[in-house]
Parts: sequence; C-alpha cells; structure tokens
Amino acid sequence: MDFPKVLLVSRCFIKRDDRILLFHRTKERKYNPGKWELPGGKVEAGQDINSATEREILEETGLLVKIASPRTFTEAKMIDHGKYKGMLYLEFVNEAVIISGEVRLSGDHSEYKWIGLKEALDFDLSLEARKAITFFLGS
Repeated sequence: MDFPKVLLVSRCFIKRDDRILLFHRTKERKYNPGKWELPGGKVEAGQDINSATEREILEETGLLVKIASPRTFTEAKMIDHGKYKGMLYLEFVNEAVIISGEVRLSGDHSEYKWIGLKEALDFDLSLEARKAITFFLGS
C-alpha cells in the first residue's frame, strides 16, 4: 500500500510565566525568510509527534521541554513550490513547559524574544504562527 507524501511539522508554544518564545528566521532561509515563528521542525520517519517536537526543540533552542497540554492547533495545505511541491504540509502546534536548559540560537535563527501571546500578533509572524497564536488566544 502506498501512502501519500506528507511534510509533517511539529511546533510548540514554550511558556515562561505569561510569555511565549518566538524565534526570528534568518533572511537567508528559503521559506519564510525574516519572519518570526514558533520553535519546532519536521517530524522524522518513525517518530511520534511529541518525541519529534521535544527533539526539534532541543536541537533548535537548547531547551529540554515536555508537552504540557492536549490542546493542539493543526494546519494543512498543499505545498505549491520548492522541493516539497505537491506534498501535503501538515503542522501541529502544542504547548510545552521547560524542564531544563538555556535558550541558544541555532543557525536557522538570528534572534529570539519572550513575548506575551497578544503582543506576538504585532510581530511579522509566519502565517502558520499567526494562525496558531490566534487559535490559542480564542480557546
């Protein structure tokens, strides 16, 4: 049985007090250059969503986190350009709490900020981050 090709992405709100962590993508990135986004990344074959999210967050931020809420925002769309053209893009966004670590930047990002959820909407966000933040504000 053949399964459709899907680009599965998992991101999360990392909370500290009443603020969330946002990362600013470098301008050299092909997808969403210069936009602010929630941390996370692609799910690898054989990984469950929570394990993938925790792995991506550790790689991208230096933080060890644990998924803290069953609330999940999902976004699905067809990719119309680039190397993933024709694939389904499916993104999950959860909430997580920090277990340990200090925030550090990976090569994918130029800066980070801790910001209130409502204030985040004033940033130049990726469309996916904007939709997820709006969803969590309304729920």
